[in-house]
Amino acid sequence: MSGTANGRGTAPDVTEAATMRRLMRCCELSAQRAQAILRIALAGVLTGAVTAELPADRAASQFSVLGAYVVIAVLVALCLRRPHGRAGTTAMTVVMGLVDVVALVTLQLLSQGSALLVLALFLLPLLAAFNSRPPVTALIIVLDTAAYSIAAAVNSSVHDQLRHSQAIVLLVFLVLVGACSLALSLSHSRRCRQVAQLIVDRSRLLVDVMSAEERERTRLAEFLHDGPLQEVLAARFDLQQSMAHRDLDASAEISGRLLDVARQLRQTTSQLHPQVLHTAGLGEAVRSLVRTTSERSGIPITYTAAYYGPTRHDLLVYCAARELLDNVVRHSSAAQAHVVLVTDSRTLRLTVTDDGVGTDPTRLRQRLGAGHIGLASQRVRIEAAGGRMEHLSTEAGTRIRITLPLPGAGPQVQEKP
Repeated sequence: MSGTANGRGTAPDVTEAATMRRLMRCCELSAQRAQAILRIALAGVLTGAVTAELPADRAASQFSVLGAYVVIAVLVALCLRRPHGRAGTTAMTVVMGLVDVVALVTLQLLSQGSALLVLALFLLPLLAAFNSRPPVTALIIVLDTAAYSIAAAVNSSVHDQLRHSQAIVLLVFLVLVGACSLALSLSHSRRCRQVAQLIVDRSRLLVDVMSAEERERTRLAEFLHDGPLQEVLAARFDLQQSMAHRDLDASAEISGRLLDVARQLRQTTSQLHPQVLHTAGLGEAVRSLVRTTSERSGIPITYTAAYYGPTRHDLLVYCAARELLDNVVRHSSAAQAHVVLVTDSRTLRLTVTDDGVGTDPTRLRQRLGAGHIGLASQRVRIEAAGGRMEHLSTEAGTRIRITLPLPGAGPQVQEKP
């Protein structure tokens, strides 16, 4: 057992961590490509600003700095077009952020206090907002704010063009722009991680679903071999003995055992293909499922239905009910359970409640990682059908509600438990 646990717990974790890093790197590379395009546009804006307020004695030095900045921006853009290589690393993001600040500060110092170049500093926080690493964004914003403060305080030409109150107001504006950019970077980083985690979960689920058929076949083979087959072989042997001794009482007992085998096979067949679902509808199918589960497990399970069907979700709800009841029997240690099936003009709802040990919703991802795909796969199917699966608060045990929209109903709205 330990080897299996390690096999499913260590190697997949390492692989998933590598997948997460690769996905985050792809997200960062995409953001850097957008920054590279905007950086070239910023170089064009700087060219216009320098040309509009060109000091004759410093034209050569300003255009040299501007030309070097344009060359770097173009080379970075071309480098980021490559699918492989070291492009897209965090170091490149930091270096290019520093290049942006240094280029603007240098152009500002070489100018005669150009107000346009001061305003260009307001564009750098917007450029940094594309970063998927908020600490890098914060660093660039701090450096940009410091550069503006130094330019406004030290450069006499800027000081002459802007009154003290105007410089302070612009500084406040720059701080607000930086705060908004940092908030955007945080949101972008969080969204990238959520998308990456979702991709990892779906990939893991896909791998497990691909092997689910084989596991179901193995489980069915073990059930048939250890249950009905052994009963039939034992009944055959006893039947031979009773025929040899002409024991009619033994023959009656054997007949009863064979009827039990037939009942087991009938229940198994019904679970594999619920014929009652097609003949009597979802309400009776769930009622039959509740009855057989209660008889098999010994757990009293009550059933309440206000179902008016059929609906296009009947098979999906039946499979979910079977999985939920199976979890009640196998994992809840419940003394009793209750199933409610309700339809109205807008929704089809199934609620399963037990008084067992309870289930922590945060453990679903851990159970998925351990190979328990039952509830996770049901959740995926339900959400794909436009519905939702909720863990509702209860004093003891577990209460899970499945809600699916009926044709003509509007979008699902999260309800309070």
